[in-house]
Amino acid sequence: ERLVLHLDARNDLLALALPPAAQELPPGFVRDRFGSYEAPIALAFIDEQRLLVAERAGRVWFVDHGVKRNLVVDLTGPVQDARDRGLMGIAAAPDFDLDGWIYLLYVVRVPGLAAHGPTYSRLVRMRTELEPDGNLVARPETHEVLLGDSWATGIPACYPQHTLGS
Repeated sequence: ERLVLHLDARNDLLALALPPAAQELPPGFVRDRFGSYEAPIALAFIDEQRLLVAERAGRVWFVDHGVKRNLVVDLTGPVQDARDRGLMGIAAAPDFDLDGWIYLLYVVRVPGLAAHGPTYSRLVRMRTELEPDGNLVARPETHEVLLGDSWATGIPACYPQHTLGS
């Protein structure tokens, strides 16, 4: 058996190749594609049929019953996604069907500073609503910074790698 890692010029992981037997799913599991995404980095299950997919650049998508429905929120402006940075964490509130809160953790883009330079990270929450057409949308007026509204209260991100978990 062998494990092969493919790296590009920036040393970012591109592919992981395992022996064919290791790629087979265990009994009771199925492989199911539910849309295409640009650098998907995190999932938040709302329930067994609905989930949110976060892209590293700052976009969050709604998936309902295996169908990619719509863009819930786009934070590509404030999210710094150079190297290992970006929107790194997402969660739906345990009582999501009652309040619609989603939580997002990301590295902040600081205007005028280099993309690979020091910055900080932020935790925010936003209320979402299900529209009559079945789309889930975030309400910008409910955007609330819980942690990291400034350098002083943010999580330091001094290096372009391993800056934030989930």
